[in-house]
Amino acid sequence: MDAERAKRFGDSDASLVAYFSNDHAKQRMDLVRESIIEVRAGWRQDGLTNLQRLKAELFDPHVSRVFDRELSDRVNRVFSRERDWCDHHPEDFKAGLDADVVWLYTHDEGYNAMFEAVYRIFRAKGPLPQAVRTATALVELVNIDLYNHWKTNPAVRDYRGTVYRGMSISPENLQSFRDLAQQLPGKRAFAVPLALNSSSTRLEATIPFMERGMASNPSLVPVLQRIHVHGLSPVALETYQACYPGSVVSTICATPIGHLSRFPSEAEVLLRGPFFELVVITEHLTLRVSAKPVHVLEVVMMNSNRDHPSAPQTRAFNPARQLFNSLVSADKLEACAVLADELGLSGDSPLYRTGSTDAKEVALAAVKQALFGQ
Repeated sequence: MDAERAKRFGDSDASLVAYFSNDHAKQRMDLVRESIIEVRAGWRQDGLTNLQRLKAELFDPHVSRVFDRELSDRVNRVFSRERDWCDHHPEDFKAGLDADVVWLYTHDEGYNAMFEAVYRIFRAKGPLPQAVRTATALVELVNIDLYNHWKTNPAVRDYRGTVYRGMSISPENLQSFRDLAQQLPGKRAFAVPLALNSSSTRLEATIPFMERGMASNPSLVPVLQRIHVHGLSPVALETYQACYPGSVVSTICATPIGHLSRFPSEAEVLLRGPFFELVVITEHLTLRVSAKPVHVLEVVMMNSNRDHPSAPQTRAFNPARQLFNSLVSADKLEACAVLADELGLSGDSPLYRTGSTDAKEVALAAVKQALFGQ
């Protein structure tokens, strides 16, 4: 198994540092928001030049790489013509809908050449602004591919269900997750904002990725994320769109890409910028990896996002973002309450529902401000 595929489907132990550093995550998101505004403005002015500049950053001409013909062709297609959100070109709706960027993400060498930068930058402490801009531009290419694919393929829209992601981590980092699980319900969030996580609808597909990490370091322990993917309720979606009718909401945070992947048997669902809520940590009743019991993180995430050029973007306070985040939070916490009931966590579910109610009150205040200026 190639090391790059192991990184896609199973975090290395060192990569977990960003999950638990709230101050770091906030600083990084401030840089990311700045970068999104700059990247989109730059591409509107001269998209092809900026793509070629990005290619030069990713593919150092002094570093020799041997690519097969298909990989070379797709890399050249990605960086040799402008790529844009299909909404901007309704007269040529099928243009640029090849999903080459997503295919490159699933290719071992393509991942190593391009997406290793995202993996490294968004998980590192204190990334430099230029590094964040590079990673943001690359993820923007993924956003465009995912959105265009979402827009033209109803079958991949609004994915909901359970997916799996494997990790091989140190006992110390497992304890960090345990410590997080001891926080009050609704305060157990962890995330790598804007970055990409691979997951599979097949639990068994994650086992080789856990095994690989442990083969290189026997002290690590296998951890499985069982990720429960939910979407915004119709009422929440209608509420946001009533206030901001021009702001597009999609579900590209969880997109099935198995049919686009170089490895379709992995039944991959690409998680883009997931924000997780940890509900509980258990031990799998039967599964063992390298003779060790598998620790299971039951987590909830939402597939809905407004990452689209139509979304109101500001560097300072953003009422549209506040409303959307509160609506997402309310629905996510309600989903956590339901899962807590299913798992027999009777003490947690009322607290999740209280948090959901509080988030709805914040949303109501944001609606009044948006519609009536109150």
